Amino acid sequence: MVIDFHCHLGKNYKPLNFQKAEEVGIDDVLAAQDEAGIDFSTAIPFPAVYPEDLWVANGVMLELKHERLFPFVWLNPYLLRSQGFRGVDESLLVEKIKKSRVKGLKIHPVCDAYYPSVELLSPIFEIAQACNIPILWHTGWASFGEAR
Repeated sequence: MVIDFHCHLGKNYKPLNFQKAEEVGIDDVLAAQDEAGIDFSTAIPFPAVYPEDLWVANGVMLELKHERLFPFVWLNPYLLRSQGFRGVDESLLVEKIKKSRVKGLKIHPVCDAYYPSVELLSPIFEIAQACNIPILWHTGWASFGEAR
């Protein structure tokens, strides 16, 4: 069995210089899977500049039903806090994740420009724990992706 664990789906709101700004649909992902001999892929939204774009993208993940795609929700700790996702609203997010096929959470300190800290990421850790799902933590280039 081959699983692609880094597959983006949806609209790319802030493409990097090597990416296209086109929308990537389910059929695009499935065709690429078939061509490469991949059985399953994660389905991760692209990063978003505005909270409303991220919530739309995550809404697609919450509704995704295709058996070859494992949906992940992208969480930006700054947008969680700006949207008041502590307490009641956070509980609603947990409830939505539990009722969906979401298999994990994606965080990306580089794209979302933050240094990871326990204080900043506590709400995300709590959501993952409440939903009993893993966190896919993107590391890599630039200062936000390096250990401090």
